[in-house]
Amino acid sequence: MHKIFFDGACNPNPGPTGCGAVIFDGQNNVVAELSIFNGHGTNNQAEYSALIYALEKAIELGIRKATVYGDSKLVINQLNGVWNCNDTALRVLNKRAMKLCYELEFIELCWIKRITNSHADKLSQDALEGTSISDAQVKTKKEQLVDVIQSNKDNKTPSNVVNINEQRLNEITAVHYYKGVGFSVIQNSKLYAINLNPLSCSCANLKCEHINAAIAYSQTQQIHKSV
Repeated sequence: MHKIFFDGACNPNPGPTGCGAVIFDGQNNVVAELSIFNGHGTNNQAEYSALIYALEKAIELGIRKATVYGDSKLVINQLNGVWNCNDTALRVLNKRAMKLCYELEFIELCWIKRITNSHADKLSQDALEGTSISDAQVKTKKEQLVDVIQSNKDNKTPSNVVNINEQRLNEITAVHYYKGVGFSVIQNSKLYAINLNPLSCSCANLKCEHINAAIAYSQTQQIHKSV
């Protein structure tokens, strides 16, 4: 399973923004680093943009399954369906990020503390300072993330991993529809992408409760429709 860390920086807010991300393979080797100056914007826009750059790079590398870590509660909560996205500018970025999530077979979005996200944070700060790196400068040394990842696994509480509740382990917590894209279903803090024509789900099971939830939404429209 690949691991993706992302972070956005903005100084002042609003002001110049920088985006940073690092991708690790299953053996904790760095396979890509991104440090991109992203023009003028807000901190939340920088966070979303950093995630989008990271997902685009992951897809470019052929990554199909990933756990994504970020210290932005807003981004993680909104993509996990915990918070609504009401800001017009962020809604565009939210939809772009969601669409990229659809392209992976499996994705889990986890919130971590900023101190645990120091690698991506430095890359975002480097972008603000004009020291952005290119793909040709990607590090090849092995990074030891075992303690970070294990710590995250050992402390899966609502303050650490969004939308985890032991009393609701199998409950579907959100269903969204995106015109021209399809449905997203959130279950156990995991995002599943569903199409009803032709019938498909990113969990690879055509008789899953994710498809049933999408069908129920399309028939009753009792769940808020994202536009």
